[in-house]
Parts: sequence; structure tokens; C-alpha cells
Amino acid sequence: MELELIKEIKSEEFVKKVRDVAKNKKKWHFHFLTPNCIFNYKNKFAIVFENEETKETCVCFYDKKPKELNIFENLFYGRSEGFDQY
Repeated sequence: MELELIKEIKSEEFVKKVRDVAKNKKKWHFHFLTPNCIFNYKNKFAIVFENEETKETCVCFYDKKPKELNIFENLFYGRSEGFDQY
């Protein structure tokens, strides 16, 4: 199996992408990495998004624990986002 590169994107684009796949009921999931996580290559918080249908993988890095994490968790479980900054 060949490893795909992970594209780094900005938070606003990241949220838009996750909202789009959730709205269209595509298969997806995400990972949350702390700065000390062995799988994290930066000393920042990170959210990794995986589109299971297209195999697209993106990451966004944050200096503090991201509030976007709540958006992704709520969208993943089909709950109301409770966030409208973007």
C-alpha cells in the first residue's frame, strides 16, 4: 500500500471541507493529535481529516486546543454543530 501525502490547509477551508462531506453523507473520520503525540510531526495540536471515499487526507495545526474539534465531533455523530464562526 502506498502512503498518500497529507495536505496542510487553513482552518476555514478545513471546516468547509468537513461540513461538505458530512452534508453529503460521505464516509469520513478525523483524528486529534496533541503536540506530544508520536504521530504528530509538529509541536502543535493537529486535526487530521480523512475522506474515506476519495482517500483525501488533510491536516490543520493549531497553537491551542482547537474549538473546531467540537464541530468535527458533532458533524461526525450527526449532531448540531453549535458553532458558526466560519
